[in-house]
Amino acid sequence: VKKDSYYGLVSAIDGSIIQPLEYTKINPLKYERSVMRINNKFGFFNDRGIAVIEAKYDYASPFDEDGTALVESDSATYYIYKDGTFAGEATN
Repeated sequence: VKKDSYYGLVSAIDGSIIQPLEYTKINPLKYERSVMRINNKFGFFNDRGIAVIEAKYDYASPFDEDGTALVESDSATYYIYKDGTFAGEATN
């Protein structure tokens, strides 16, 4: 859901709040993860709306079919797996 400039998540079953209206971005779910942004940092929700990867990145792309996402933190760009662990350096 969106109100003003903020996004949140509600249950499609009973309308209960899963995540409050405090996110400035929540992307659609892609490969079991959704990019979100809060306090100018990016992280990921799982398919239940639970924050499974902390919002600590300066940039985050959605996950690809190979199960990795490109992230940037402190000027370092690299890939992570769906559990947030390091998957490899990004090459130019």
